Formats: sequence, C-alpha cells, structure tokens
Amino acid sequence: MCTNGNRPGRLLLALVVACGLTAADARAQYSSGGYSPGMYFPGAYPYGAPPPFRSQQSNYQNNNQKGSQASQQKGADGVSLMLTACGLPNDGGNLRWPWALNLVGTAEGDRLRGQAQALCQVAARQAQDGKVSPQLGREMTQTVGQLRQRLRVVEERLLLNHSVYDEADNFLDRLEKAPDALAGMAAAPESGHSHLRGSDGGNSYKK
Repeated sequence: MCTNGNRPGRLLLALVVACGLTAADARAQYSSGGYSPGMYFPGAYPYGAPPPFRSQQSNYQNNNQKGSQASQQKGADGVSLMLTACGLPNDGGNLRWPWALNLVGTAEGDRLRGQAQALCQVAARQAQDGKVSPQLGREMTQTVGQLRQRLRVVEERLLLNHSVYDEADNFLDRLEKAPDALAGMAAAPESGHSHLRGSDGGNSYKK
C-alpha cells in the first residue's frame, strides 16, 4: 500500500527514471525545491524534442506573424485600389512617377516625391477609416506647387516635348486633387453611391 510517507521516494524515483539523473542528483533537485511538475529536463522527451508547451508557444507566435502579414498586405491592396481610383498609377501604393518628374533630381526632388507619396498613402488609409484630415490637402497643394516649379525648370533646360510635359502636368493635377477625392470616398454613404470600403474592412466597389 502506498502512503504519503512514500511520496518523496516516488518523486526521487521518477526523477531518476524520466530525467536520467543519478540518485544523488535527484535528491539534490528534490531537496532544493528545483523540481516542479512539468519541468523540462534534457532527456525527458524523445530525441531531444522540446516539451509540448514550447511547441504550442512557437505555433501561436507563427500564427500571429502570418495574421499580421496578411493584414498588412490587405491594407496595402486597399491603398493601391484607392489611389488607382484617383487616377494615380501605382505599384502596391507606391506611385509610378512620369518620366519628366523623375528628371527633377537632387535631394530636394527626392524629398518632394517622397512627401507627396506619403501624403497620398496617409490620405488613403484615413479614407479607409472614414475621414481624411483637411490638413493633408493643404500640404499636398504646397508640395505639388514646388514640384511644378522644378518641372518648369526641367522643361526649359531639356526642351521637353509637349506630350512629355503634359503627361507630368496632368499627373500633378490628379496628385493635388487626390486628398479631396479620397475624402469624398470616405464621406460617401453606404447606399446610393459607389465607394471603396468593404464590409470586411478591406476595399471593394459597392453600389
């Protein structure tokens, strides 16, 4: 018959058998309080496999990472769709600039293109959430105005033909109007108008 008095002996035996400890090591583990149920010891699982709780934790982290990546991709697709609806060609939300505007070089040109793109992306994300800040439109107007000035300098220096210049000028027109266009999409009611906000939080056309 097993009694409570035999419990320490059973625990020591379990440590010796399951963990591959010597009798002396098992006594030291038990006496120091270093053993607790579920504690992981090398050799306690076959072929060095990690204990089950570690595997479950790893699976949980992997699933969270995949969910986060899917959510980010979905958001990028929504931004791209909304910018396309504004007449702005893009790749995943990154604007495809006309050739003439890419000729606006120097660090200042890079800064202005980057700022305009960021303003578009922020406005598109705000439109997904239902409201676009008017400040974005004011900042876009200033940025586009500076790009126009530099485009004229490029046109005078390189004698751009009319079609190349007009392509860039029309692009800047659409770019300047983008925040207002996106604000209109965000303000459109659920029925009676087309807009780009899907019922699942993504973006899709609705009638």
